[in-house]
Amino acid sequence: MALGQPEESPETQALVARYRQEYVDQYLFRSTLDQLRGLALAVAVDPFTHESCDAVHKGVAGYFSRAMLHYCQTEKAKQAADRD
Repeated sequence: MALGQPEESPETQALVARYRQEYVDQYLFRSTLDQLRGLALAVAVDPFTHESCDAVHKGVAGYFSRAMLHYCQTEKAKQAADRD
């Protein structure tokens, strides 16, 4: 992740999009934004998931969770705008 960059930075959001496409969608399941949001919340509140992420780098769980939540919110807004 782009630790040190704001969660909403273009660089961080591009990494979230890449994580979704290259990991979640390819190896877990074809994700909806609601499912990705659920995954972001799990990273934040599930002790096992949170500790596993923070084992990579302290603070990455919260950072990644916030970045994914921002991504989901932004993508939902884009989808809503496309429907209008």
